[in-house]
Amino acid sequence: PNVLWVEGWHEVDKGVLEFNGKTKDKTIYIAPGSVLNARIDFAFGAKNCKVLGLGAIVDPFENIYEYDITYGGSEGGHTMVHLYGYDHLYDGPVILDARTFNITGCGNNITVRNAKILSTMMTTDGISLFNGENYDVDHCYIYCGDNAIVYSTNDNPGKGSVNYNDITIGTTCASIFPQGHNEGTLLENIYIFRSNDGIINHRYNPSGGQYRVNMTFKNLDCVDVINYPRFLYLNNMGLSTEKYMTFENVTLPSASASTDPHASNIAAGVTKNMLVRLSLSSGVPTGNYTLNFTNVYMNGVLLDKQEKAVLNVDTLPEGATMTYNFSVKDNGYTEVKKNIHTVNYTAPGKVYIGTFLAHFNGDVIVEGGTFYLPADEILTLLRTSVKPSTVTKNGKAYIAHTTLKSSGAAKNLLLHTQKIQGGIHL
Repeated sequence: PNVLWVEGWHEVDKGVLEFNGKTKDKTIYIAPGSVLNARIDFAFGAKNCKVLGLGAIVDPFENIYEYDITYGGSEGGHTMVHLYGYDHLYDGPVILDARTFNITGCGNNITVRNAKILSTMMTTDGISLFNGENYDVDHCYIYCGDNAIVYSTNDNPGKGSVNYNDITIGTTCASIFPQGHNEGTLLENIYIFRSNDGIINHRYNPSGGQYRVNMTFKNLDCVDVINYPRFLYLNNMGLSTEKYMTFENVTLPSASASTDPHASNIAAGVTKNMLVRLSLSSGVPTGNYTLNFTNVYMNGVLLDKQEKAVLNVDTLPEGATMTYNFSVKDNGYTEVKKNIHTVNYTAPGKVYIGTFLAHFNGDVIVEGGTFYLPADEILTLLRTSVKPSTVTKNGKAYIAHTTLKSSGAAKNLLLHTQKIQGGIHL
C-alpha cells in the first residue's frame, strides 16, 4: 500500500499527487518508458518518502483546458516535485515541460540523484533546497528557464550542509543562486554550458536580513559558456562580516558586461572579463566579503594576483571592506581547454516556397550553383499547370531552378545550401 507503481500514462485528479505531513515511507516508482502526468507534493512533516524510476514526470498544467493553473501555481505553489520534511530521496525520473519550479525541498536529510530536468519557461528553477540541514544533490542534468541551483541552510549558526556534485547546467538565468544563510555548503564538479545572467548571483534578500555565508566552489568548468556578463554578482546581501566564498579550480571564458540582462548592473567603463561585480544600485548596503580564488583562469589568463582580475565594486558603505585572496595551488589542476573539431560538411540543398520548407522524397541536386529539383514533386508543391522543360539526372526527371523561374512556374522560391549564403531568390 505504500508503493505507487506508475506504468504507462498516469493522470490524477486536479493534476497534483498530494501527501500530508503524516505521510511516512511512501514510494512513487515510475517504470521505464512510463509517464506520470502530475506534480508531486509531500507536505512538511512527511518522512522517508521516495520518488524513483526511469520514466518521466510531465507537467499536466501545460494543458490549460483540463487543469487549472491557479490551483497548481506557476511560481512556487505546487512545484513539480515538492520534498518537504525529512529523509526524502529523489532518484532517476526525467522532469519535462515544467510551468513552475522543478524540484524543491525543505527540511533535513534530502537527497536528489540522477535527476534530468528539461524546461524552458521562466520561473522553472532547477533544484532548489531551502532552510535545512544535510542536503545532497549528485549527478544531475539541468536545462531550465530560470536559476538552475538555488539553496540555503537553516538559521542555526554552524549547522546545515548543502552539497551539489557532478551537475551539468544550461540556463537562461544564473547557474548558481544562493539565498539566505549558507554555512558548510560545497559545490564541486559543476559543468556549465549556458548561463545568460552570469555564473553566480548572490543578491536575493527580500527581508533585508544580515546573512552568514561560508561557501566553497571546486572544479567549475564554464569554458563552453557564451554571452554571459560576469562570474560573480554581489548585491543586497547586507554587511555581515561572516561572508566567505572560496573558489578553487575554475575555468572561465571571456565575459562581456554588455550581455547583462539587467541594465542597471552594468559597470560603467567595464565591458569584458568581469570576475566580480558588487552593485549598490538597489537593496540594502552590501560589503564585507572575503573572496578566495585559487587556480582560477579567465579567458586564458591565470588569476594569480589581484591586479590581473577585473573587480568592479561600487563605493562601499562607511566601514565596509572587501578582501580578495588570489593564489595558485599545485594540485594537478590545469586550465580546461576547448577541444574544437572541424569537419568538411555541406548541408543538403534546401528549398523554401515562401516560408514553407519543402521536403522531397528524391534528392535535391546542386551543380555549380544550379538546383535541380524532382520534377513531379516540385510541380505538385507549386500547384502550377505550367510544364517547364526537364532534364534527366540519375534516371529521373528534374527541373532546374532557373527554368522554374523563367517558365513562370515559381515566383517566390528560396533555395540555399551552406555554401550559398542567404540563398537564391526567385
